Amino acid sequence: MRAPRFTYPRVLFAMVLATAGALLIVYEFQLRVLEVAVAAWVNRLVLGGIVTTGWSDGEPSVTFGSPKVGYTVIVTVECAIALYLAALLWIGATLALIPRLSLWQVLVSTMGAVAGMILLNQVLLFVLEMSLWNGGLAVFEWMHSLVGSLLMLFGLATCLFVFFRVAVSKTRVGRHRRTRWGN
Repeated sequence: MRAPRFTYPRVLFAMVLATAGALLIVYEFQLRVLEVAVAAWVNRLVLGGIVTTGWSDGEPSVTFGSPKVGYTVIVTVECAIALYLAALLWIGATLALIPRLSLWQVLVSTMGAVAGMILLNQVLLFVLEMSLWNGGLAVFEWMHSLVGSLLMLFGLATCLFVFFRVAVSKTRVGRHRRTRWGN
């Protein structure tokens, strides 16, 4: 049995993904600021009204409402998307080192899973904002604790399922020819 060959493109690609995952952890605060900005933009786009971004206890937050009543949603480290995305990038880096997998499929599956989690996170933020606006703090806490956790759990499971289906799929580009790039 031959030892697996690691080609330079595979190692380089894996290093890029792993480094990107590490940078997401290092810069997770800045990513939360971006999350809040996107959430404010979505809220303004869908509902209109007064929506601002800001800080609450040193954490990025989005404030929305009417001139008489306003609500603030804080994005804490525990709710940050950076932790999910870093894990997906590290899984992609690990899969990139497997010689029998296509680098193209690993890239597509990694980016698809990352995009899916970002979209799911923004949907969750919007749902939490609407639960706070329409139901008050009690409904928000219930939605955040139970529904939010279940939504992220099932969303992550779905992204991982699609991720591995695409990455480990038997289909190859170019009639099963392997090139030096791993396709």
